Amino acid sequence: MVAFVVVPIALATRNGGSKYRRWGFVYLVCMTFATLSATVLAATTLNTFLTFIGRWQMAQGPMIFDWPVGCVFAAIMLGMLVYGGASTRR
Repeated sequence: MVAFVVVPIALATRNGGSKYRRWGFVYLVCMTFATLSATVLAATTLNTFLTFIGRWQMAQGPMIFDWPVGCVFAAIMLGMLVYGGASTRR
C-alpha cells in the first residue's frame, strides 16, 4: 500500500531531482518487497483456487487473443527499453 501512496509523490516532483530519486527509490523498494513476498506466498501456500485456475489455463492452452496481446505488450516493452537506453546516452 505504501507504493500506491509514494508513486504520486515521485511523479509530482521535478524529474531527476533529489526528491524524485528518493521517492522513486522508496517506490522501487516497496514494489520489490511486494513482488518477493507474493512469490514466496505463492510458492509456500496451497491455494486451491489458484492451483485449479493455473491447471485449467494449461489444459486449455492459449486463447485466440493471447498471442496478439502478448505481442503488443512485447513491442511496448521493447520500445520502452529502446527509449530508456536512448535517453540515458545524452
